[in-house]
Amino acid sequence: FFFGGSVLLYMSLAVFTSPSTPERGARMDEWLGAGGSGWCHVRLPPIHPESFDVEWNDAAEGRLAPVRVLNRTSRARLITMQPPWGRLDRDAEGGIGSAHKVACTMYHVLALECFAARCHPCVAHARFAAVFEDDAVFVPGTSPGTAAGFPALAAAAAAAAFDAHGVNKLHLAVQKVKAEGRNGSPNACTRLLGTTSFAGGARLLRCPKFSDSHAYVIEHSQAVRVVTAYRLLLERDGRASGECVNPWYGDGCATDPGVLAAYFKQCDQLKGRRRSNGSCRGALLASAGDTWSLRHEKKQKYRVGLASTGTNVNVYPAIVRLRAAVSNETFLAEARRAGHALAGRGARSQ
Repeated sequence: FFFGGSVLLYMSLAVFTSPSTPERGARMDEWLGAGGSGWCHVRLPPIHPESFDVEWNDAAEGRLAPVRVLNRTSRARLITMQPPWGRLDRDAEGGIGSAHKVACTMYHVLALECFAARCHPCVAHARFAAVFEDDAVFVPGTSPGTAAGFPALAAAAAAAAFDAHGVNKLHLAVQKVKAEGRNGSPNACTRLLGTTSFAGGARLLRCPKFSDSHAYVIEHSQAVRVVTAYRLLLERDGRASGECVNPWYGDGCATDPGVLAAYFKQCDQLKGRRRSNGSCRGALLASAGDTWSLRHEKKQKYRVGLASTGTNVNVYPAIVRLRAAVSNETFLAEARRAGHALAGRGARSQ
């Protein structure tokens, strides 16, 4: 992969993008351009489902074989998913069941690897970096402040949340959020830094339950933790329970993208006070009147389907076979037991 971007600008916020089509790239450039030197832009190349192969080698390894995502050209292994392979039994179109979500996941991995390694001038000394999917958009009149001032707002909010509450991931584009203080619901949001004034009436919220995360700001040491756990799981072929802590999901953090959520479940999920040891600690940057600061276009899929198949198919052939297999309840129960056994071995080894 090759990187393009502006020169490093003092007091700018690094932002990663990877538009899947020229049209989406132009739309992103329009609103990001309003931020001017407030952004230090790292434009990654387009990443499409055709760049990858997905294998489920049941013939050679048995039907409890892991699912592996490979670079189609180099054949390098990029993801290993042991049984029960995420949520295929409950959501056949989600997670690794969707080719565009596999491509989306690899964009996040590439961006976080670059930030962790400080591979670009924009992140050479950065404390925080933003990662935007190509359907995230600033909405004048609803998003807080102005598009010109948004990079400074996002950077200031991320720093304030980290310094006051240890927040290492600030979500910007989410949905299905329980409103602040609604009916005393345990899933309702609570206000962080209520006395702090942000541009445009923006609010910092801690929300225990919401969906999607198409744009976020992440702190550098947390990006390093994500990349470290990602590589350890690769080395162990997805069998690293007891050796890594789930760095993706935690208090106030989204599971999105779902492939990464399932992948990192192969690490240990810490609970209670231990969550602060490597886990994600999240918050939402909300506008004055809504629970998001950037909108994502829910009607448009992030990635195109597998055009190489001749149709807009959004699933790899190996996953078609695996879906058919997990529809058998006996086999699904066997796969779940195998997954529990892996997790149990890790717990006993601690």
